[in-house]
Formats: sequence, C-alpha cells, structure tokens
Amino acid sequence: MERICKDSLDDVPPELMRDLIKAATDEMLSSKEVLPEWQGAASNLLVALGAKYCNDVMELLFNRFQPGVVPHFFIIQTMGNLATENVYGTVPFLKGTLGMIVPVLGGVKHDNMKWVFAFALAKFSECILEYLVNIEDAPDTNVKKEVYATEITIAYEILVSSWLQSKEAKIRLVIMEAVGHMSHLMSHDKLEEQVPKILPVIMTLYKRHPPQEHYHITQGLCMLLDAAVKSSCPALELKVDTVLNMLFTLVCVSPDYSQPMTIKNQNELLRCFEVTG
Repeated sequence: MERICKDSLDDVPPELMRDLIKAATDEMLSSKEVLPEWQGAASNLLVALGAKYCNDVMELLFNRFQPGVVPHFFIIQTMGNLATENVYGTVPFLKGTLGMIVPVLGGVKHDNMKWVFAFALAKFSECILEYLVNIEDAPDTNVKKEVYATEITIAYEILVSSWLQSKEAKIRLVIMEAVGHMSHLMSHDKLEEQVPKILPVIMTLYKRHPPQEHYHITQGLCMLLDAAVKSSCPALELKVDTVLNMLFTLVCVSPDYSQPMTIKNQNELLRCFEVTG
C-alpha cells in the first residue's frame, strides 16, 4: 500500500485517502506495545500519504495526543519522518506539537521513548531550519525561529542534563544530532550559557564511543560551532583553544578506509576547522 501510494499519490481519490489515513492510524495504535514490523508499516504508509495530505495526517495524529500523557512511540516517529518528507506541510503544526511534547519529556523513563523523542526533536529542528532557509518559497513567510525558542531550549536542557548520561550508545548519538540542530533555534543568551557546558560533555563522548561512532558526535559538534559562530558567541572565543586542541587530536587519527563512517567523520572534523576558522 505504501509503495502504491508513493507511485500513484496524485491518483488517490480524497475519500480513499481519508479512509487510508484512518485505517493506517488505527493499525499503528491498536496495540500499546511497540511492534516495529507491523506498526512501522502503518507509520510508513502515513508518511507516504503525508507527502501530499500532510494536514489530514498531522491533524489525526495530533488528535491522538492526551495532555500530560507520553504518546505512542509511533506517533512521535511518524511525525519526525513526516517533518523530513514534507517540510512546508509540517511546520505549521510544530509549535503545537512541541507544546504537547515538551511537558511530558521529564516523565519519559524507557530508553526506546528517549530515542524516539530525541530523533523527532532533531527532525523537527532540521525541518524548521530548512523552512527558514527557503522562506521566500514558503506558504507563510512570517515564520520566525524565535517562535520555537522556548520549547526547544527546555527540551535541549532535558536531553543534555539528563538523557545524555544514558548507558545506551544509540541514545547518546541521536541526542548529539538533535543538539546540533536545536542549537540553531536557541536564543543568543541561552546558547551563550550552554556552549561552555556542552563542550566538555562532547569531549567525554569521544572517549566513550569507538571511532566508527564518532561521526554523529562530530556532526552535532559542527552544527553547534556553526550556531555559536553565527550568533557571535563570546563563550566560544574563550573555549576556542580547547576546541582546536580536541579537533587536532581527532583529525590526526587516520580514518579506517574499511569503515565508511570514519571517512565521513574525518570530513566532518575538517568542516569543524572551517567553521571555527
């Protein structure tokens, strides 16, 4: 069904489209357990439909939120994937979505839920940034990044101060990706406050992860440095020697050419030098 919809989305009659969205949502949420093969297929169908009918998909998912209750894993994952699939369609819903998500983050206990929230926050932030870069072609040219700063900052602090201590490597890595994108949406003062705190944490992460996992850390670091430079962050001036020493140590390690991720990491390290320079 997902493949047919991707190939023939313009030919799906509106009545059938609405039935498909409801059926996929019901299938996806019929069990409170997380069953990736079954629920993932339903989620992928919703994302395929959302490429054209984003409002209908987002409204139905939004209606399944209960204030103060941690939503189903696949509601969050579907929204995150849809933010990548349809930037212009998703952005109008993100202020309300963040308003529902952020209050429940403190109550999230399970690792899989921490992962999916961090994944979605990365995708939401990336979606907003892409919208702003292409604002001239956007449906609403009045969107400003400041609108999202409060919710993004609260979420950032939970991710960094609490979840980044997780024993699960995949959670730490997806949080670093989220941190990179989110740093571009924070206010100047908040970024100035956070830069000196997050840099030592990033240094520690390099020691905790094997080289083939460094790419995600470096990607987050590079985006953070880019945000600090664009924001003319004095805190980065004070830490620049520390950052360059860390980067120099890492970039002097030759990549393992049998491990593609170490090559990508080397390129990202060089980009960190470019951004800082």
